[in-house]
Amino acid sequence: MFESGDVPDALLDGFKAALRERFGPRARFVVLSPADEAEYERCAAEYIFGKFVHETQEHAPTSIISGGGASVQFYCGSTSASRAMPTRTKEKLVHDDNERPVDKRATLEKLFVDEMNTPEPLPLMTGCIIGLNAFEDLSQLGFGEEWLGRKELLKKLDKLINDLLNKKGRGWKEAVTKWRERVGQLWVIGVIGTVRLRVLVEHAFDDDSRFYFANAPPGTKALTVSWPLGRQLVGQDEELFVSRLRGISSPGKSA
Repeated sequence: MFESGDVPDALLDGFKAALRERFGPRARFVVLSPADEAEYERCAAEYIFGKFVHETQEHAPTSIISGGGASVQFYCGSTSASRAMPTRTKEKLVHDDNERPVDKRATLEKLFVDEMNTPEPLPLMTGCIIGLNAFEDLSQLGFGEEWLGRKELLKKLDKLINDLLNKKGRGWKEAVTKWRERVGQLWVIGVIGTVRLRVLVEHAFDDDSRFYFANAPPGTKALTVSWPLGRQLVGQDEELFVSRLRGISSPGKSA
């Protein structure tokens, strides 16, 4: 569950029941909506990455792409969107030994393109994009913590997908280093997640977009982007929040 980011409904129902049993009928459990999650993560990303993005990318605004095992969230300029693009339901396809790697990839891409355009096509986005959560995790296979243009990123993703599907090359070595004895299970999640990311980069962003995959900028690993942090910031005094965004007080210090 934690590797895929997918939380089954049955597990949620069991948790709700246990919560009510422990704390009584007044206990409330609310699943965060994709729109709220995107807003909170963007807020946290601006707080943590804002100064870094402004200094390294000529004062560009901070945008995000984030996701787990079930959905993907975007917050880019005036565009805020979420799409159901699950990974777990596609594992059987990758495990099918009767399918050629090239056919597996083509089928995955078609499935993700269809999901990306449901219920309507995404608008073409641009900006300096911070890749978070599942995308940051994937970037540990060879494309994290550096600014990459769209075309450069697509090339890296193409190579990684082929390496994972064929279980050879630098991408496969990175997977073995990352997952160790679990690589036999988790390489499938790597393939599916990388194909999903590639579909998004190819179809949802223009050539001027630049990408940086990390949960924190260089030198600030003690504080990382998360929706709980964003929710806390949204609830803060507006003047204090704006002052922090402008770098008057640095992340992790009280104003």
